[in-house]
Order: sequence, then structure tokens, then C-alpha cells
Amino acid sequence: MERSLHDLNLDHLYVIYPGQHQIPPNKKITATGLEMWIKDKKTYLKCHEGPHV
Repeated sequence: MERSLHDLNLDHLYVIYPGQHQIPPNKKITATGLEMWIKDKKTYLKCHEGPHV
């Protein structure tokens, strides 16, 4: 994922994967399970708003 950030010149990378838990975020990468995102996507997106959303 770090390589993707660099190669694509991204400020932040959001990953939704087919799991149930959120992976502890770091400064530039946020990963969450699909089930968790579907259940609470409005709240999730609001908490992670930025110029890229």
C-alpha cells in the first residue's frame, strides 16, 4: 500500500477489504472491512471527510 501511495502520488489511501474489522490506521492509510463500511458508511465517510471525498 505504501508503494501505491507513492506511485500514484496520493495524499491518503482508503482500502475497503472483504473482512469485518478496521485495521488500525496510520497517517496516510485507512483500511476497513466491507461489512463495517456498509453498516455505517455515512458515519464512516463523515469522519474521514477531506478534499478527496
